[in-house]
Amino acid sequence: MNILFSLGKNKITNHYMNENLYAQLSKLGHVIFNPYDRAFTKSELISMISDIDILITHWAAPQIDEDVLLNANRLKLIAHGAGSIHGLVKESFFEKDIILLSANKVMAKYVAETVLSNILTVYQQTEYFTSIMKSGNWKNSPFDYSRPKSLFGAKISFIGFGMVGHFLYDLLKPFDVQYLIYDPYLKDNSLNTTNSLEEALSFGDIITIHASLTEETKGLLTKELLSLISDNALFINSARGQIVDEKALISELRTGRISAILDVYEQEPLAKDSILRQLPNVLTQPHIAGVAARYEFFSEIFNDINNFIKKKPLQYVISKKQWSLMTRWLQSL
Repeated sequence: MNILFSLGKNKITNHYMNENLYAQLSKLGHVIFNPYDRAFTKSELISMISDIDILITHWAAPQIDEDVLLNANRLKLIAHGAGSIHGLVKESFFEKDIILLSANKVMAKYVAETVLSNILTVYQQTEYFTSIMKSGNWKNSPFDYSRPKSLFGAKISFIGFGMVGHFLYDLLKPFDVQYLIYDPYLKDNSLNTTNSLEEALSFGDIITIHASLTEETKGLLTKELLSLISDNALFINSARGQIVDEKALISELRTGRISAILDVYEQEPLAKDSILRQLPNVLTQPHIAGVAARYEFFSEIFNDINNFIKKKPLQYVISKKQWSLMTRWLQSL
């Protein structure tokens, strides 16, 4: 098998690959490496792909469009060592006899872990009490005892219930939470769902966003809908910033009526002078939920490539339906 590893050797690649993974990769077949310190351009990929059986991609890879596929005479498998691949291929790709893999499910588990840890951080007021201790104090007043909340028995609203939502749902089971799910594409009668986005937003003590960014969900959460969130609720977005009207969210947060945990924003990086960096009721992160997966992205994808070579069942195949529901790359919206 001729395998093209399309990632250039640079700081990003080094973050996701180590010596053990390169050794694991080398055992899969004849590996051809990208000689540059950057991703291939489309023309470079076309010039390299004619004798390739397996193509390994990552973020920043050029789109595998008709021009590329026209020259991919032997291509049988594309293995993407990252998340959404909606922008990597077009709908016409699925007319080809080529299998598509993605580490999206790998990342989802770690995003869910980040969401849970952040909820507990906010509910237990960890930052507040840490600041008190670092200032040399103990407790400011008896009222500090009332600051922490418990996650046990809390009401959780899921807006979207993809892979991250499923993992978070499982992680929350020990807390015996009440939950309500809004996801028009979910077909599972065993879950507590609603067809009303308004009902879901008004239900939760915690509102957690797990919808993909598509033409349908861009700007989904408007000023009117955000106003339905209950007082003292916690709003979490680890999906995509463009799903929410950010100005409207900031207006709600300025009142102090709700709090938020944000990992994603309308424009990234978040502007240095953004009020979101300053509001005391907002926990901000630089789009890092899920990065703890790190080496597991390629470790799992390499395992599945090995399964493919040995004609064993595959774990990370992406179907046309799954592709159609995945987050779009920002430049495509």
